[in-house]
Amino acid sequence: MITEELGFIGSFVLIMLYLFIAYRGFLIVLACDDDFGKYVAFGIVIWITWQMIVNVSVNMSIFPNTGLTLPFVSYGGSSLLSTLTAAGILLSISREKS
Repeated sequence: MITEELGFIGSFVLIMLYLFIAYRGFLIVLACDDDFGKYVAFGIVIWITWQMIVNVSVNMSIFPNTGLTLPFVSYGGSSLLSTLTAAGILLSISREKS
């Protein structure tokens, strides 16, 4: 849908934003001193990144249809709520790092 409305440039910008989120998430993982915080942050970053990869692959017909939503973009109450909660936890971990 985004490619239909915004074209190649819009899709490219969206994918770059997701890669930026993954990059910043991995920086948070590397900077965290607490092992538990490091594991939680790593899990959240992998979760959001993997969900994005699967959704983009389904839209390009590489993977079969799985029903996963695109994080932060697709309409869905519980998916959006859980993704935003995970992002808030990731921000809290980054704030508490020493």
